[in-house]
Amino acid sequence: MCAAGLSAAFAFWGTDAMGLPTEQEIRYFELFRNRINMEDELTNHRMSWLIYTQALLVALWASVHDKVASWVSLSACVLGAVCCVLFFLGVWAAQHVIRKLKVQYDKYPQNEMLPDLVGGPTAHQLGKAAPYFVPSLFMLLWAALFLWSACPH
Repeated sequence: MCAAGLSAAFAFWGTDAMGLPTEQEIRYFELFRNRINMEDELTNHRMSWLIYTQALLVALWASVHDKVASWVSLSACVLGAVCCVLFFLGVWAAQHVIRKLKVQYDKYPQNEMLPDLVGGPTAHQLGKAAPYFVPSLFMLLWAALFLWSACPH
């Protein structure tokens, strides 16, 4: 449920009945959840940019591999690998901010009626798999293409 909907739902039922969160607890939750949403969006954009750049660079490598000097193919491989590292660092930075926000949020006791800030522990960990592994898989691809380009056929 979005933060605005959560706030409206709790406002409808009142803040004192049945241990529902107070307006201050809801605002505290929304503050952290909105910041985490922003970091998730940044991760999404970075992953999209990674896939777009890698598709373009793989197409470049495939189109020039046997037609031009080997240094062009090798350069495309190095550029692709550097892009992977940069995108991986960007994703790591966003995940680091989310971890810090979660630790800061958890310093204070939370109303049990509020949802988890980042989902359950298993879902949160599984959700981080693709942003961490996709750049690594592209790095392996670039290493293989580099070796393919460097070895005479």
